[in-house]
Amino acid sequence: MADTPGPVLFLQYTSGSTSDPKGVIVSHANVIANGSAFAGGEVAVSWLPQHHDMGLISAYLFIMLLGGTTHAMSPADFLQRPSAWLRLISQVRATHSPAPNFALEYCLRTDKLPTDELTGIDLGSLDSLVVGAEPLRANTFARFRQRFAGYGLRPDALAGAYGLAENTLIVSIRGARRWL
Repeated sequence: MADTPGPVLFLQYTSGSTSDPKGVIVSHANVIANGSAFAGGEVAVSWLPQHHDMGLISAYLFIMLLGGTTHAMSPADFLQRPSAWLRLISQVRATHSPAPNFALEYCLRTDKLPTDELTGIDLGSLDSLVVGAEPLRANTFARFRQRFAGYGLRPDALAGAYGLAENTLIVSIRGARRWL
């Protein structure tokens, strides 16, 4: 971030879910204002692509702004072995990780994430597993909590979030212990 921020940090395109995609100016001030609502010193893990706002903003810009650290992995690595995501969270004692609802569903599939791949994983450090970027499914949250409770995942770590590009990512978040 520049010492004297200008009016434009980057141009982001909307998803086009309600109309044609359009460019939205995201300013330094937008990112700073939104990021200031979060705790400092986060340790994040993300496999989300940096061209997607949930990945770019919540896993990199907010974390950098607040003096935290992000550990990245590729989306392909997550899709090939979702246990790698959970293992990295465990290894670095991550406090934050963003993911869309489908990632939780993917981790619930025993053909993609067999139980034997979870040995030694501890998710107890996670303060916020922010789930957004697509429709949220209460049933998915319940099943994910149930499957991963034995690996230290606290029920309140799952944080459902809604947002839009025009608002620099998060509009509403529910369930995070520290982030609101």
